[in-house]
Amino acid sequence: MRDIDKVKEKHLAGDLDEIKSQLEVFLSQNRDEFWRFREREMKLWQKDINPFVCLKLFILEKKTINFKSEMLSQIDEIRHEVESRGQGLSPEEVNRIKEDWAKKNAASWRAHRILEIIYVLNENRELYLRVLCEGKDQSCDL
Repeated sequence: MRDIDKVKEKHLAGDLDEIKSQLEVFLSQNRDEFWRFREREMKLWQKDINPFVCLKLFILEKKTINFKSEMLSQIDEIRHEVESRGQGLSPEEVNRIKEDWAKKNAASWRAHRILEIIYVLNENRELYLRVLCEGKDQSCDL
């Protein structure tokens, strides 16, 4: 099964609802920064950039929407890895398992998390665009 299919299943099962909420909070807290980012990007590209496309670029640049939650989730994954190896491991063995997990899985874990975030973003486009436009002084053409 492809990663995107797994993400779609998780979304349909409601397992990505936390990301949906985190995205809403993230966008509310970073609204002004997003609009400044979009202005910079439009100057750089010398053309208008659709706000939704720019939102994806913004999230890709940030690499996180909730650092604490994402770190706790990774710690959970590492804990499961340690537990799967059995009881009675020495502290050195536990540390080696943690280091191995980080070397082998951290980058792919991060990529998969970004895929989940972008998927949730796509599935709730109108909600997040409304959040970005809340309280915006000028017209918000979406």
